Parts: sequence; structure tokens; C-alpha cells
Amino acid sequence: MQYLKESTLLRIDEYRLADDILFVVDKTMIEPLNGILNQLQPGLCFKLNNPQGWLTYMDMELCKNRNGNIISRLARKSSTTYNYIKWFSFHPMYQKKGIVLGILKRIVKLCSVQYRWGDFNFYRKYFLLNGYPPNFIDKCWSQIKDSNWPPRVTSNFFVKLPYLGKNSEILKRKISDNNIGITMVGGKNVGPGLPSLYKSIPNLKQKETVYEIGCQDCSAIYIGETGRPLEKRIDEHRNALYRDDTEYSRVADHCIRFNHWPNFDNIKVRGHGKTKFERRIKEGILREIAGKNAINKVNPIIIKDQNLAFSHFVQFL
Repeated sequence: MQYLKESTLLRIDEYRLADDILFVVDKTMIEPLNGILNQLQPGLCFKLNNPQGWLTYMDMELCKNRNGNIISRLARKSSTTYNYIKWFSFHPMYQKKGIVLGILKRIVKLCSVQYRWGDFNFYRKYFLLNGYPPNFIDKCWSQIKDSNWPPRVTSNFFVKLPYLGKNSEILKRKISDNNIGITMVGGKNVGPGLPSLYKSIPNLKQKETVYEIGCQDCSAIYIGETGRPLEKRIDEHRNALYRDDTEYSRVADHCIRFNHWPNFDNIKVRGHGKTKFERRIKEGILREIAGKNAINKVNPIIIKDQNLAFSHFVQFL
């Protein structure tokens, strides 16, 4: 674009969003500009397309009115189904409201004033077909059309909670603040109940795991984490037991002191984590749940950021 401005005498007004560029030039300069563009790269060929009235640019349609001003309205693609989340579906209310507000905001931001009411009625018809109450749609429009939107507050941390209906909505309002954001997730879908097309990875082959080793002779359990393949870490515990190395492995220490044997044939994977910090948080949670049965070393994990710890705790559960 800079080359065009410097190498030609054309007056070019440029409007850019990422890699989508809109040029505004004098009508008599369209063909000269097209010729210059085709000289820049031999492998590219730009062709002139003369739309009848409206020119589509991203989500808008642009046109020049009688006064020479550019007016706009929302583009309506023939492939759009207008199939939104149904009003009576089991989804959090903030998601349904967000769909309506998002589209209405696009109308206010992208449409010229004379086209806002028409586009609103167009989308209102499809909201009604998806079961949305008329008064709910009109209330959202009243909130949006004057452009008096409250400033958006972005939370530093987000916590996922299961969506259980109205009670979840009440809980979200009570615990939401500026530091912790709440997002609702649904329950299990039919996917886990269907057979997978991919082979499952055996526990001992998995990486980045939080694992549990039980004792065959008592209720003691060991909770650990590793970023390597789990079988390598289990081999280290087993070798420490054979060497009577009570310093290297708490599993070996417990078995040697009480003449017990670990249940190496039933290693449980209790969680996963991409980072060591995340795995240690989950390890600490499981150690707290196990209570006196845990035989880990007495080295509590110090968590400086309580909000982050709470976020990991809720997601893990």
C-alpha cells in the first residue's frame, strides 16, 4: 500500500482490518489502479467486478447515496441458516442473551441509521423462530440502540462450573466479582458413551499425568506427578524398592518399614496437566482428599495466588 502511494499520483483512501483492505478512489481512477495492482505480482490477477448498487465488504454491504456519502447495512449471506441456540434449550441465560446482544451490537455499529430498524426486524423474526420471547428481544434492543453500553469488565481468572439450571444462575450472581469470572459448562454428552474410533493410550504410556499407587496390604496410597511417560516413573519406584532406597521413593519407604507391597498392577491416572505447576496443584488436592492415607513426603505445596489455586481446584473437580 505504501508503494502505491509513493509510486503513483493517485489519491487513495485506505481502510484496513487485518488482511482485508478497502480502497476508496475517484471513479475515473479505477482502471489505472487495477492496472498498477496487476503489475505488482505476476502470479496475481485482479479483475474488476461492477456490483449493482451494493458492494460487500466483510460483514457489511456498502453503497454510495445521492449525496456522495457511503452508507452501510449488514450483509446477508445466502448460506446463513440463522439457527441459534434455542430459547428452551438447556444453556445458561448469559449465553442466550449474549447471542442477541452480539447481533444487535453489530446492527448498531455497522449499519447506517436509516437501515438499523429494518435489520433489527429482520433478525427479530429469526430470534422469534428460535423461541426467544418478543419482550426479551425488545428489551435487549432498547439497551443497545442508544449505544449507552456499560464498560466491559474483564476478569483476571475464570472458573468453570457445571450448569445445573436455575440454581447455577443464582450461584454465578453470588460469587462473581471483578477478579474471578464464572463460565458454565454442560454435563456429559453422548460422545463418551459411544465407542471411540481411536485406540486408547494405556495408563503407563501416558505423559503429563497425576497418578496414584495403592498398597496391597493396607489403605495407604501414594499420589505423584510426572511429565514423562508414566511407566518410567513407576520403574523408578520399583527399582528404589529393590534397592531398599527409602530416601528416593516414599513408596519404597512405606513398603520396607511395614513389610508391604505396592499394587503396581493397578496404577490409576487421576489427572493431567500441561505444566508442572498445574500437576502439582492437582497432586496437592488429591493428597488433601486422601488425608491420612496419603504417604507422600510432608512438603505442602505453597500457593501464592489463591485465586489461581481456586480456579484449578474447581476445574479439577
